[in-house]
Amino acid sequence: MRVFILGTAPRLLDLDLSLLKNETTIGMNNILRSGFVPNYLAVSDGELVVRDFQHVYSDVMKDSQYYLCTHSLPDHIQQQFSSNYNVTFVPRFEYNYERYYIDPELKSITLTGSTSVHDLGIPLAVHLGAKEIYLLGCDGGYAHFYDDDQSYRLRFHSGFEERWPGRQGRFKHVTDILDRLDIRLYNCDPSNKLKDMEYVDFYEVMA
Repeated sequence: MRVFILGTAPRLLDLDLSLLKNETTIGMNNILRSGFVPNYLAVSDGELVVRDFQHVYSDVMKDSQYYLCTHSLPDHIQQQFSSNYNVTFVPRFEYNYERYYIDPELKSITLTGSTSVHDLGIPLAVHLGAKEIYLLGCDGGYAHFYDDDQSYRLRFHSGFEERWPGRQGRFKHVTDILDRLDIRLYNCDPSNKLKDMEYVDFYEVMA
């Protein structure tokens, strides 16, 4: 089984996402702002759900499923999702900036301070039974295809690079675990900026 994870980096919109209509897809965070509706929408940060509620909570997801971490997600918003959509909440999380882990049962996730793709997207793909995982819209940077207010720089200014230099955009700590599970991780983003994994052209994969 193969799974495509869609982040929100700028080059995502260079791809013909309609080719994914018969694939298993996980969209991250504000992916609905691209016009693409994934099979699963995953958000590990409740503060993002609150801040961008109008872009996350949507009727276009009526036939899809949400996976939301309860971290910083108010009870009334959890209830709103539960009452109207298919949603699975990940109830446990661990702040662990040094020891990343993947729970195949998805009962808990690691909040590493890196990206939601690390923390929830890839663990969800593992949980779904993926043997091949392809990353789109992931370039290791801070910009998104929808940025117009430069808000993405808030994380940079919060001191992430100072605390974990070189960690952003790296996947060696992820691939070490996936290798043991016999799962392959591929970079399909047109930017080809990610290291620690093989790059494959999206259109060749879809041919």
